[in-house]
Amino acid sequence: MLKILSELDTINRVKELINNLRYLDSVKKSSNVDIEKIECVTPLSITPVSAIINNKRLKNNYQGDNDLYLQILSFPEGYKNFDNLFSPKTFFPITRLNLKNIPKTKINFHFRNLHSK
Repeated sequence: MLKILSELDTINRVKELINNLRYLDSVKKSSNVDIEKIECVTPLSITPVSAIINNKRLKNNYQGDNDLYLQILSFPEGYKNFDNLFSPKTFFPITRLNLKNIPKTKINFHFRNLHSK
C-alpha cells in the first residue's frame, strides 16, 4: 500500500520512497493502486511515484484529506501544458514533458526556462 507521511528527515523520506517503489513494482500494469495516506509531499516523495503510476497506467481513487492539493499538483498525471507552467504560483506542479518529435532547440529552450524558475 502506498503511503507518504509528513517525514521531514531526508533519510526517512528516502526509506519511505523505497517502500513505495517496492510496492508499485509489485502492482500489475493497468490495475489499481492502494493508497493508504498522502500527507506532506515533496518532489522526492511524489515525482518517482507519479512516474511509475503513469508508466504502468495504474489507477487510483485517492480521496484523503488533501486530495484537492494533489489535484492542484496534477498528481499523478502531471501538468502537460508547458506554455502556462510558469504563471505565478506558490508551488511547482508535477510536470510531464512529451519530448517526442520536438526539435532539440525547443527542448533546450524549455529546459532553460524550467531551470531559471
